[in-house]
Amino acid sequence: MMVSRRWWRSRLLALVFGVSAVTAGVGVSLAGSTSGKPAGSKPQEQAPEVDHIELAAVLISDGHYDRAERVLSQVEPEALSQEKRARYHLFLGLIRLRARAYLAAIESFDKAIEYGQNGDIMFVYLAQCYYHTGQWEMTARSVDNAAEQGAGVPELQLMKAHALIELERRAEAWDVLERGARRFPDRPEFLRQQTFLLVNLELYQAAMEVGLEYLERITPEASDYVAIAMAFRQGQRLDEAIRFLEQARLLFPDDERIIATLASAYADVEMEEAAADLLQRSAENHPEFIAQSAELYRRSGSLTRALYMNARVEDQKEKFKQRASILLDQQRFEEVANMGDRLERIGLLEDQNLVYALAYANFKVGAFHDSERYIKRIDDPRLFEHATQLRQIIARCERDPAECAQ
Repeated sequence: MMVSRRWWRSRLLALVFGVSAVTAGVGVSLAGSTSGKPAGSKPQEQAPEVDHIELAAVLISDGHYDRAERVLSQVEPEALSQEKRARYHLFLGLIRLRARAYLAAIESFDKAIEYGQNGDIMFVYLAQCYYHTGQWEMTARSVDNAAEQGAGVPELQLMKAHALIELERRAEAWDVLERGARRFPDRPEFLRQQTFLLVNLELYQAAMEVGLEYLERITPEASDYVAIAMAFRQGQRLDEAIRFLEQARLLFPDDERIIATLASAYADVEMEEAAADLLQRSAENHPEFIAQSAELYRRSGSLTRALYMNARVEDQKEKFKQRASILLDQQRFEEVANMGDRLERIGLLEDQNLVYALAYANFKVGAFHDSERYIKRIDDPRLFEHATQLRQIIARCERDPAECAQ
């Protein structure tokens, strides 16, 4: 007679969690009996042995992975039959996969296959493990070995395409994505990856068309625009990136990711002042843009506006390091020279670029002794040659002040 899985589940749980209580009750009854065995009683039935493998299967199917792991820890796999041993390693692999212990899960799944658990689903599990450990060749191979199980799962096809791109097998990756887009029309992620692949292949017009189709197929979020625009930036298609982001900004005017990426795209095409203006306008809601705006104004040559934004920077180290650069660009050398003690107090003179800036500023105002004091602190090979040249100029100026009239 065939016993239902539900019956087995209830029986196993009762055995594990109720057997001690049943036994305790029997013990009390026996202790209270004067004859040792009540008249007419039947011999007590012995409880059947718990099948830990079946119990683990039930617990895993119910999502109780921690409890399943405890149950399996009571098993000696060497004492199991080949079939049971295969299931033991399968269940242990599933527990490890759930815990993201991917390398250990691969070991378990390999053993399960060795003992005969070799259905297509095993390669589905292995593909996930190989993907998360960056084993791209094995990822692609496992998806193929999963046969129809692998072909019918869109996430696995996306994993395979990613793996093939990492392996620089781009034509194969394109075929996977194209088939996936046809088979799973409700999964626009295939179009998203096609866009990135086309940018990687420098097929920018095609990438633009696929990217726009992708955006039409979804309710786009700010991150979608940023992702596609970043792909165009990486492909040096900066105008397309800016157009994407300006369109996105109309839809998401306060999204800091779009604002920051658009500012970076402006800077890429040497529109630093436009980038700084954008960040300045957004700084009221996003204070993290203040220092970036000041730096972009400095790079654009708008030094007065750079100082204005710099005054709003809260981080003191960042503020004074940036302020020194702006004042040097304005050739306000005396103000830079007077910053030495403050920069020392807040620990900024560990930065040898600032030490050299102080040496140069003191030289420009004729404070040769102070300039030499800072030069002696420079041991960075990148700056040492400049410091040596500055020392030689100071020596000439001291010999003939007229030669170095400020």
